[in-house]
Amino acid sequence: MNFYKLLSNNCVRSLTKSINNKPIINPKFITSNTFIKRSYFTKSPNNLYSNNYDNYETINKQQQHQHQHQQLEFPEQRNNNSNNKKEEITAESFESKPLIVELDSKNFSEVIKSKVPIILNVYVNHGTVSPALTEALKAYAQEYPGCFLLANLDVDKNLEIANALKVEQLPTLFTLNKGQVLQQFVGLPDHETLDKLVNGLLKLSGGLIGNKSIEQLQTIAELFIKSNEIEKAIEIYENLLSNDTTQLLRTLLGFIQCYTNLNEPDQVEKYLSIIKEKFPNELDHKIIQSSKRILQLKKQVSQTVDSLYKTHNLTLEQIEDKLNNDPTNLDLKYDLSLLYYQIGEYEKSINQLLEILKINKKFTPKNDDQSNTDSAKNLIVKIFESLDSQDPLVIKSRKQLNNIWFS
Repeated sequence: MNFYKLLSNNCVRSLTKSINNKPIINPKFITSNTFIKRSYFTKSPNNLYSNNYDNYETINKQQQHQHQHQQLEFPEQRNNNSNNKKEEITAESFESKPLIVELDSKNFSEVIKSKVPIILNVYVNHGTVSPALTEALKAYAQEYPGCFLLANLDVDKNLEIANALKVEQLPTLFTLNKGQVLQQFVGLPDHETLDKLVNGLLKLSGGLIGNKSIEQLQTIAELFIKSNEIEKAIEIYENLLSNDTTQLLRTLLGFIQCYTNLNEPDQVEKYLSIIKEKFPNELDHKIIQSSKRILQLKKQVSQTVDSLYKTHNLTLEQIEDKLNNDPTNLDLKYDLSLLYYQIGEYEKSINQLLEILKINKKFTPKNDDQSNTDSAKNLIVKIFESLDSQDPLVIKSRKQLNNIWFS
């Protein structure tokens, strides 16, 4: 039962009375789990934020606590069936926009998984101190866009989360990395403390190259790979290779992904040889294994495509036009699937094969070299194996294949 309901009316009135129109304690802050104390500060000529003792408010001395390897606990997410679509993160948006998010029960667990370090700002959107600290933190986030994530938690709207975090005074800051609480600050940190806090998070991101952290650059490069902007990703990895050794393996794996997508096995081998020398225990890494499968399949596809079109001399666009005029021609669909795969259009390649299997589950194309030709089913399975098993495209397409095969 809520502790607030157990209080007498007189007690409630005494706890919630106002001084200068500011409540000492908001009644909804009184719960069976945690009693959160409000702190108010006022501006003075000598000290920008000084305690207002005239209002008889007690402010705890600012405290700083180290919490090594403390795991955050938080309420279960609600409204999992929400129709709100997430805004897709692109390399450009990640590079230019500060990472600032308002926390609630719907996004808390997802935000805490952030790859970049986090400042968790537990605040109220009134009074003087909390809004001032929030604005100062936003300024840091804008100065180092993408280097750390500023997660603001409004206690008035998210009391249960604040209780789970055992917040007893506002404002309270937590610094986190990979879901682990590193530090907790209670009250208003001075500028020197805030500088140290932010610089500490930047070091966790590997330091800075220009005004961007190593972690930010790595993430931007990975987003470029995801959007198939390979040359931009390579440019970032070359910058990282020249200026950073803290995440060398990640950079080398990035190069392997890039040159695999460009179908340049010699370049892949170049960076693989460095990994063999410096990180021999990482040769079974999923990116390396995926690269080998992709290059092997691309070689097979290239040989098949060359064999097919030496005699027919058809371009991708010509095959697409022919298929538009003859949409049930399964041989054309198969050929188009090979060409799409060859240029890295994996989803289009898979979709062509799925359409074939809907019509004929046992389809194998007709050509002069049957020994080097896979059935549509075998080819789509090889494509799945060449990609990351956790890739959303692979997961979705496997389900579609199962539905077709067992229908």
